[in-house]
Amino acid sequence: MSPNPAVTVGAAPSVGEQVAALRAACSVVVVVSPDRDARSQMGRNVMDPAKRAAAAQAGHRQATLELERVAAVWR
Repeated sequence: MSPNPAVTVGAAPSVGEQVAALRAACSVVVVVSPDRDARSQMGRNVMDPAKRAAAAQAGHRQATLELERVAAVWR
């Protein structure tokens, strides 16, 4: 998925459009996008191997913050 839910890549619908379609079908949806720290650690080139460890650590920190919100969907 795109880090920016409003961005459409190629012919694929945007994350926002996908979420709207899922919710219209009565699905519960949670979208997790990289937060400011994670985006900062990734930098502009998400394929830069020098940024991998810091980006992974930032993602792990964010995951712990998002855990309850995501888990609520499964309850």
